[in-house]
Amino acid sequence: MTKIFAGIYDPSTSEIESSTDVGGALGFFPGKNLPPTFPVNYGYYVVVSKEGTPKSPAPKVPLYPVDYLISTKEGWVVGGDE
Repeated sequence: MTKIFAGIYDPSTSEIESSTDVGGALGFFPGKNLPPTFPVNYGYYVVVSKEGTPKSPAPKVPLYPVDYLISTKEGWVVGGDE
């Protein structure tokens, strides 16, 4: 799967902090939660900026700044688990 950087994500607020142009074109909007996973955004990922446990659709597990979330056919998963 090709990985495409979509933006920066704060799991403590479950909001996108900033997005790339390609991320913004697919619904990764600052101040909003992650978009649902669809075939069109599989492989798009966001880098975690702060420690926290996000709300759905992200996995409800503690996340840290070294983590990233990636859109897959199984939903949003922590990078490395896809």
